[in-house]
Amino acid sequence: MRKVILICWLICLSIGLIHGQSILAPSINPFQGSSVNMIFAGGGINGSYQSTALYVSHGNVFILDKNTCGTIAPMISLKNEYELSSNLTGISYQWFLNEQAISGATESTYKATNSGRYAVQVGVSPGCLSAISTNIYVNILAIEEARAFAVWPNPASASIRISFPSRFAENVKLEINDLLGRSVYSKSNYSNSEAIDIRGLNQGTYLIRLTSNMDERAIHMMKFLKIVND
Repeated sequence: MRKVILICWLICLSIGLIHGQSILAPSINPFQGSSVNMIFAGGGINGSYQSTALYVSHGNVFILDKNTCGTIAPMISLKNEYELSSNLTGISYQWFLNEQAISGATESTYKATNSGRYAVQVGVSPGCLSAISTNIYVNILAIEEARAFAVWPNPASASIRISFPSRFAENVKLEINDLLGRSVYSKSNYSNSEAIDIRGLNQGTYLIRLTSNMDERAIHMMKFLKIVND
């Protein structure tokens, strides 16, 4: 019953808002006691209230009047390294790269294909646009380079190979330590994807440390699991 009242209340409220009608805050609030908050961006909730837009985001019901449509800015989240998404639900979206609108980027999510500053603007309702979000920087080169570091097979029983970005060429020193920090293998000028014999290692987890032969700077750390085949 509570859900029915809540749905009817939202429908009636949204109809009035879309048509620009004055809305009288009801004496019985179907949101009472729930986790939903009413946020009036244009003023108080007593008496009549002239509004143009209603939207729901993360348990909050936002009501905007015609003068405050652009005061709410969406927030961008980044997942799977490339996929950007807006936290606001709307009827339209426009994504930006380095302050320029991206042609065809009009969905609630966008997959970044170039490095730069990304932002989004949401159409909350007809004629009501949000503010443009704060920029989020995506570094495609750094993501691709991080993916170039790998150890395989993992787990392994006889040998492993380690790959890294080609720009490091032959200037890589490799060291393998056990979980107590003891060195069990090391090699200067390790070649990319060169096989390493691990048959003499005990079963367990090991840490791989790659450093630069040029300045001893740490490049990357990984781990692998040594197993013993029956």
